[in-house]
Amino acid sequence: NQLFVVAREVRDPVSGNILVAANYATLGWLLITVALVSVLAPLITIAMVQRSRYRTQD
Repeated sequence: NQLFVVAREVRDPVSGNILVAANYATLGWLLITVALVSVLAPLITIAMVQRSRYRTQD
């Protein structure tokens, strides 16, 4: 929550003034990080299992 701060715009319903400005500056890095973790985590797990006593012969 604190590494990738993404905020949407929040307006006061009565006055229409902006209370919190939109901030999507780190959204690109967040998407890249999620994509890398989604690809690398299963591959690393497979590599670890194949090097352990639980490996398959296939």
